Amino acid sequence: MTLAEISLLAVAVGGAALLGWFLYGRGRDHGPCVGCGQCRETGVCVLTGKYVGPGARKKK
Repeated sequence: MTLAEISLLAVAVGGAALLGWFLYGRGRDHGPCVGCGQCRETGVCVLTGKYVGPGARKKK
C-alpha cells in the first residue's frame, strides 16, 4: 500500500468513527446504571442519590 492509500484508509475509518460517535454517542445524559431496580421502587437512584423523575413507580 502506498502512503496515499494508507492516508485515505485512515481518513475513511476516522470519518466512520466520528459519524458513529455523532449519531450514537453524543447526547447521552445518563449516569451509569447497575440495574438494581431500586430507582423503580423508591424513585431515588442508589448510585447518585438523586430523584429519577416522574417515571419512577411508587411502592405498592
